[in-house]
Amino acid sequence: MAYQQEPPQIGFKNTRTSRPLGFDDNTESSGTGRIGFKSSENPRPVESVSMESLHKESGRPQSPAGEGRKKDRDIASASGVHTKVDNKANSVYFNDGQRRIDWVLTYKISDEPEKEHKNSERRKAFMDSLLDINKVEIEEQSAEDSIDKSTNYIKIHVPWKTLLEYAEIMKFNMPIKESALNNDHEFIEPEDTCKSFPNPFELNSPYLEKDYNPHFTCVFKNAAIHNFLIEDRDAFFTSAQRSAVADYIIKRVDYEEGGRKKFGAYRLISKGAFDKSFPLHDGIYEFNESLLTHSPDNDRQVLRREWARPGRWYKFQPLDLVRKYFGEKIGIYFAWLGFYTGMLIPASILGVLCFFYGLFTIGSNTTANEVCNASLRKLFYMCPLCDE
Repeated sequence: MAYQQEPPQIGFKNTRTSRPLGFDDNTESSGTGRIGFKSSENPRPVESVSMESLHKESGRPQSPAGEGRKKDRDIASASGVHTKVDNKANSVYFNDGQRRIDWVLTYKISDEPEKEHKNSERRKAFMDSLLDINKVEIEEQSAEDSIDKSTNYIKIHVPWKTLLEYAEIMKFNMPIKESALNNDHEFIEPEDTCKSFPNPFELNSPYLEKDYNPHFTCVFKNAAIHNFLIEDRDAFFTSAQRSAVADYIIKRVDYEEGGRKKFGAYRLISKGAFDKSFPLHDGIYEFNESLLTHSPDNDRQVLRREWARPGRWYKFQPLDLVRKYFGEKIGIYFAWLGFYTGMLIPASILGVLCFFYGLFTIGSNTTANEVCNASLRKLFYMCPLCDE
């Protein structure tokens, strides 16, 4: 979750005058402990609905595996249903199945009343400030809904408008349209002259080829948004970029504590008010089907199948997909690690040859024989200063 350069160090002024759209000021904790969400319409209650029934209701065919999650959510929204789709991969979304979870904060209730009172006051001040800056949307999940029945979760979603604002602040390089280039020359991809010869080190997955991006990129500017290639809002920013924006925001939120201004969620982690702060992976990584006949649900499954397993140790790394999924810093780390490991191969080959040369010539080596021969040990001392 890295950006090209360190963005300017700024803080948020806590005006306490506005809240994000969709949140009611008079929120009351429900049975599940989530912040109340106020919709502009009156949707049907949250219920477990199969996507197959919604497709039948809408009259639209069901999408192939791996290609229909966005279409399924559109159909569910058009049907007026907030669905709980019975799929573990959908746990990366809010309970409405549409807003993506970009960051998570967790905390546990302390058994010490005095300590818990201080932590709850710190959390409340931080959450009020986070809502007042009107940059993110939040959903809470109480400990009753967690697996261990003791961890509370605060899920954070960064809306489209905020992503555009911070993409400019953090200087994200985004793809631009071909018409935005002041260039009359046609881009011609160089031909691979060795393409006819099979390369055992190449990755031959079709899901890695689709991530090759031939578009030119430049630093994002909101004023020139019409020049950027935005085909799908959900796919324009990668999960790493979304997480970087969420992390950037929660690090710089100011809140009041003891009459003094404090900054960031990580200070609250050091104080014990929060336990952890982290982004989510893009769903589960298990994928037991063949990539030739089935489509993976997310990039994590492709990386697990084509990169992060022992059977791919001799293959080239899918660095474009690693960079897309983990961000620039992690991508360049593995690029350097691959280069460093490759440069060690000639040295290791030379070392192995020297070892076997010494092993096969040790019998004819005069120095080795004089040192190791038991009958000559009394004539040639390794230590001249010894009494013997």
